[in-house]
Amino acid sequence: MTKTKTKILSAVAVVFLCFWATGFSSSLLSSHCLKPKLDIQKKIAACNFASATTLSRYFEADHPEYAALEFERAIALAEGGDSQKAHIVMRDLLEWASIDKTSQATGNRRDDRVADEVFSRARRLDRNSVAFWVFAQAMGFDGV
Repeated sequence: MTKTKTKILSAVAVVFLCFWATGFSSSLLSSHCLKPKLDIQKKIAACNFASATTLSRYFEADHPEYAALEFERAIALAEGGDSQKAHIVMRDLLEWASIDKTSQATGNRRDDRVADEVFSRARRLDRNSVAFWVFAQAMGFDGV
């Protein structure tokens, strides 16, 4: 192999490993973000990292997973005492959800189950919140 081919192959390998490591970390931390019984500060850190590095918002089939991640992030911020940031995250999520109404994944039973779990948890935190209903309607979940 020539020296140029070796350098190109090395560069491709480094770029691949950077994307792979970011995706792997994002996946692990998004699962931590969705755990209900986690220390609130750890949960906020996991949700923030997963939200910043996830590509789910760009793939139509993964929109319910991204919405659940952001919703859990807003709940964690509110539980952690940062209600202003939680309000901003929820507002941004509602705006994002109202723009995209073409998600094919809303008919997926698994995604509906995940959404029902998230919304039932949110209702226990605040039963009178209109934002939860608006969010559910924007995402196309009828069982809320």
